[in-house]
Amino acid sequence: RTMERIAALGGGISVQNRIAFQEQEFLDRYGAAKAAEAPPMKKMLEMGIKVAAGTDMSRVSSYNPWLCLEWMVTGKGVGGSQLLSQQTVLDRMTALRLWTDNAWTSREEGEKGRIAPGLLADFALLSDDYFTVPAERIRDITAV
Repeated sequence: RTMERIAALGGGISVQNRIAFQEQEFLDRYGAAKAAEAPPMKKMLEMGIKVAAGTDMSRVSSYNPWLCLEWMVTGKGVGGSQLLSQQTVLDRMTALRLWTDNAWTSREEGEKGRIAPGLLADFALLSDDYFTVPAERIRDITAV
């Protein structure tokens, strides 16, 4: 019901990857069935809810985006425990979009968030191709 209300209001949800870092605590507390859909990112997107991905930086997790992207794609926590179900994980492009196309969270859509004339942009040369590296090695990608 909460997600239906968010969708009706045109709202969005920002997802953090702290579960991937606190995987065993989450599993012990809530169980594998709850972890399989926590958070239900695919369902949020199907409902038309805007979703952004990120971290809360060094308070619980890491600022490293590749750890979050690997969790979103494989469903596994940093220790290797399966959390998200195969029905809940995201494909690589969707996960990357949630991580990079979220300027709406700070109301900066007219300044950044996509590659377009006049918008701010970053360029990174990466150690591996995010789209072809084995999913369990996404976390190893670095900027070179």
